[in-house]
Amino acid sequence: MKEENDLVHESCTVLEQQLEQSQRKASTHLDTETKLSDCQDQLQTLKSDLTKV
Repeated sequence: MKEENDLVHESCTVLEQQLEQSQRKASTHLDTETKLSDCQDQLQTLKSDLTKV
């Protein structure tokens, strides 16, 4: 029984670590998407400014 408990605890620890890693990756991905959107908006603004010149 103790061995099973140890195995479950170890599995839980591994899963928690994987979850944390996935959450960090998702956060980084969202930050990158936001920066991309900001750059695209800035590019559109600059294109618009160029056509006015």
